[in-house]
Amino acid sequence: MKNVISFSLLCSLAALPVSANIYSFASHTLSAESNFTVTGSGASSFGNSNVTFQQSDNSGWWNGFTYSNRTDAAFGSSSVGYTNEYTAITGAGAGDTNYGIFYKSSYGGADRLQFGSRADLNSIDLTNTTYAYYALLFGADGWSGSAPTSSFVGKNADNSYEGDFGKVLTDYTAGDYFRVTASGYRDGSLIVTDSFDLAYWDGDSFEISSDWETWNLSFTNIDEVAFAFTGTDLGDFGLNTPSYMAVDNINFTTVPEPSAFALFLGALALGCVAHRRR
Repeated sequence: MKNVISFSLLCSLAALPVSANIYSFASHTLSAESNFTVTGSGASSFGNSNVTFQQSDNSGWWNGFTYSNRTDAAFGSSSVGYTNEYTAITGAGAGDTNYGIFYKSSYGGADRLQFGSRADLNSIDLTNTTYAYYALLFGADGWSGSAPTSSFVGKNADNSYEGDFGKVLTDYTAGDYFRVTASGYRDGSLIVTDSFDLAYWDGDSFEISSDWETWNLSFTNIDEVAFAFTGTDLGDFGLNTPSYMAVDNINFTTVPEPSAFALFLGALALGCVAHRRR
């Protein structure tokens, strides 16, 4: 009889609701070469019942998540700088035209990834945006047309490109990086963190993310995730590197709520008591 009860327990545990999900931004309708623009004041969000992406607007300065299908990633006057903040360096999503953009504004505001119930976050596909990518390579925060100007990129006498907003390739030393850190929370308490280098200089070569890469994570039983950027290219106002990344294919598994386990264990206990009485 003990074996029967143990087998029933396993079957009941297997029956508890667990759901695998991949959120890819493909379901959002956009006109060609466009993005969803955060407007209004305060916090809002988009997504579905399983996962939502926070965004906010603070007097015209947006923060958090949005989505895009922009393709202008090739180096040139229209792709460099803050006017092209909604484009992944790939010019497309990891498996579709659409993809997500995350921006961490110094003005703050709602910017978290939230799950509808407890979830295990398994992986995220990510890469650089054009804005961050060309800033990392050339110190570029815009385009001056022919000659380097403060905070802008232009042609040098040898036809190379360079700006003077932050570091350029020749300035990096071993250990320099541009990094995103994810922090998983449960009921408001920090549970787990992990980091991914979007750019790293090892002393011999400069590794910079220019294609979609999978960030494998082991965030178990959490309900929201916060993202933050750090780096070694610092100025008077903090991080020089634009604090953006492109994201896609949010892979997560929903897990049963604690109340579901409590109900199950209560029913199991009653069943065991009844069996012992018999």
